Amino acid sequence: MTMTRGTAVGCPDCQALGCGMNSIRARRLLTVHAIAVAALTALYGLLAAVALGAPDAGPTSGVALLPAWLPLTLLGMPWSLVFCANPYAFDGLSEFGHHAVIVGPAWLNLAIHAVVSRVRAARSESPPQMPADLP
Repeated sequence: MTMTRGTAVGCPDCQALGCGMNSIRARRLLTVHAIAVAALTALYGLLAAVALGAPDAGPTSGVALLPAWLPLTLLGMPWSLVFCANPYAFDGLSEFGHHAVIVGPAWLNLAIHAVVSRVRAARSESPPQMPADLP
């Protein structure tokens, strides 16, 4: 069974009824994306609290943030490039602002993913338009 533009080819029910198997897959993908971003944000917050909040936090204490920072950066592309290109541009921000600049792009991509999924679902639910020359 192959997927093309909203229906599964080879599935008579999908062709006749437009059951929306792609919308189920899209919702599942959005759910996995949301869980990944939320879990990595929680891990980043926990690591930041432990590593940077310690009284003996030295200049290398930020290395402990890498296990959560790298995946969050990848999930936030291309918006994360702003921070990656010049991380010192954000030195004037508060600590919370600095962490928001790191975590924010991943949440922005999640929001964009949700909007695109909703728009695609709304388009697939609308009835197909019949050409005017057909009875």
